Amino acid sequence: MRTGALISLGRDTAEMEELCWSADIELLYEVVQRRSRPDQAYFIGKGRYGALKEVLRERPVDVLVINGELKPSQHFNLESGLKVECLDRIAVVLDIFMSRAEGQEAKLQVELARLRYQVPLMREWVHSAKAGEHPGFLGGGEYAVDVYYNLIRRRIAQIEAGLRGLARDGDLRRGVRRYKGFRTVCLAGYTNAGKSSLMERMTGEEVLVADRMFSTLDTTTRRMGSSKVLLTDTIGFLRDLPPFLVESFRNTLQDVFTADLVVLVVDSSEPVPVIKDKAMAVREVLGKGLMVGKLIVALNKIDQGRDNLAEAVVLVDDVLEPMCA
Repeated sequence: MRTGALISLGRDTAEMEELCWSADIELLYEVVQRRSRPDQAYFIGKGRYGALKEVLRERPVDVLVINGELKPSQHFNLESGLKVECLDRIAVVLDIFMSRAEGQEAKLQVELARLRYQVPLMREWVHSAKAGEHPGFLGGGEYAVDVYYNLIRRRIAQIEAGLRGLARDGDLRRGVRRYKGFRTVCLAGYTNAGKSSLMERMTGEEVLVADRMFSTLDTTTRRMGSSKVLLTDTIGFLRDLPPFLVESFRNTLQDVFTADLVVLVVDSSEPVPVIKDKAMAVREVLGKGLMVGKLIVALNKIDQGRDNLAEAVVLVDDVLEPMCA
């Protein structure tokens, strides 16, 4: 397990802390600076940046975790100046993906997302090197960075070709299932909402169940008893995902878009504002009117007790209603 320090511009750090725990990063301390927007150069203000340098000398960590999304220039400035690996929110998510992907398709999708994330970072390192600056913490010189950038572009093209082939295989597999009379039900929802637990209960078969974010990356399909109904568990969603990350998992999302029925699993034990935010995240990922089947909502974890389930039902329904229009 790596040690880390969390840097945030606000006190809403609960989800970032959970992501770090899922990524096996032990947070030793947090540095919070109240700002309405990130500093253009260092994400945090210059004064706090200088103070952070001193803190890192006294209490060094393996990684610096940023509760937000870094611009390439901010990433370059932080790593070059602080001499420590810096991971923003998306980088932590990608680290989790890299450790959890098992099937060929999942591994390719994760690698594609990671490389697309690295391209703008490499552009910044190349630009800074050509401007006469030392590449700093990540690089070994201008030419090494430039060669790595070109390798990334070629690898992205290879992965995209491989995923197109796997997508055709997936379309063929779904077509065969429909021809044989099978109907598909897809479990979807925010990460760690309890989809895998629900699938295990509904199918009676053992699947991976873990109280961690993104415990499931590979699509899992099981038959429900002797019926002609197939239940599919998919990757969990997360709010504020960049378009490149959603696009990288297009193959997996096809199982949601083409299902006869989508069961959206919602963690009803959370506060209503959190439920609303996560429902909005689901709508953002799935888009409007893209699903061919129907959508129903399953409120999970009601055994943990809530007094406002009716409010949660109405709220989720209002948020998701336009999706199947």
